[in-house]
Amino acid sequence: MPTHYYPHDLAAALRGCWPAEAAPLPAPDVLTDFISVLYQASLLEEEGRPVECHAALATPAQLEAQAVALTDFHFLRFAQPRAYTEQELRRLSPAVQPRGSLLAVGATEAELRIWGMLFAEHVWDMWGDGPRVTTAAAPEVLLVQVLGPGSLVFYYGARRLLTLQRGRIGGHGFLQFPMAWGDGRFFENHLLAGGLLGPAPLPPLQEEMMVQFTLFMQRRALAGSRQSGHGALIVLVPTPRLPALLGTDKLLRPKYPIVAAGAGSRYPLLVQAIVRRLLA
Repeated sequence: MPTHYYPHDLAAALRGCWPAEAAPLPAPDVLTDFISVLYQASLLEEEGRPVECHAALATPAQLEAQAVALTDFHFLRFAQPRAYTEQELRRLSPAVQPRGSLLAVGATEAELRIWGMLFAEHVWDMWGDGPRVTTAAAPEVLLVQVLGPGSLVFYYGARRLLTLQRGRIGGHGFLQFPMAWGDGRFFENHLLAGGLLGPAPLPPLQEEMMVQFTLFMQRRALAGSRQSGHGALIVLVPTPRLPALLGTDKLLRPKYPIVAAGAGSRYPLLVQAIVRRLLA
């Protein structure tokens, strides 16, 4: 087992975990070249910032063959394909930093070229492994996310396969932010809604909106803490367990306790207002 993984090691490891139902990966030298250029690009900077981007290894025919809805993904072709080099990736990286925007790379006569851009509603670096709350289908091809110097994440569609960090392939024994904070939160929204929802589940789109609202509130709390420039400890506790955990003689002992004023906590009131609109 290698101490550090180089492009040819990554190509071999990727072949070892590539799904059986997927279309075959390209020839070993082509796959190694694809990974090598991405790795070299990750070591560069564009306008003083580390290169971060997303790339998909697929031909237009592969993407066109997938039965998807208009809201899943679409692609645009360049009038002239661009050379697949680390410097070209560096120059194009600002256009594919947003989540869901990828450079489309394909092999032509044993040479890799950047032939266009792919725009997908699925967000790879926001959702961890497991059930997704988004309804958008991901392109079922090899996708790579460049997170910074020497940091690459490989996917097949929505499924994460490998993560390279500090020259080593890391495990996936962790939960990313929205999955760790969002998984199972909709059940609590049922409780917070104060009986307005009833026992029947909401339709999928309305349920997704409720989950997105929860994640927005949590991201906003994180963003506020980061912008303040001070440290913060954010603890998520199931609402029914809060009385047993919060107090001067209990596990969670806030220095400045807060009690709800007026009609009650703002978050449950917002949830109930949204539920009323959904059911109207």
